Amino acid sequence: MDHQTLLTNYLSNLQVDLYMVNFNRCGSDWRDLDYTPDYSKLYWICEGEGWLKIGDQEYYPKPGQLFLMPEGVQRVLFLHQ
Repeated sequence: MDHQTLLTNYLSNLQVDLYMVNFNRCGSDWRDLDYTPDYSKLYWICEGEGWLKIGDQEYYPKPGQLFLMPEGVQRVLFLHQ
């Protein structure tokens, strides 16, 4: 089974309990350093670019991308304008 099919199958069965929604515009100096949350977060990148690290994986998000920040996993986020 290819990656796209696996992802489609996984997401088609996804169930989410949404407790809070928030929209934030972050300035060019925004940082979130060495943070380990006790709940998961979804980050939708609307504009700008940045760098984030989830556990040991590094990413360079761009507008239109969605990232899951899982609970209990250390993360670091930086914004580039």
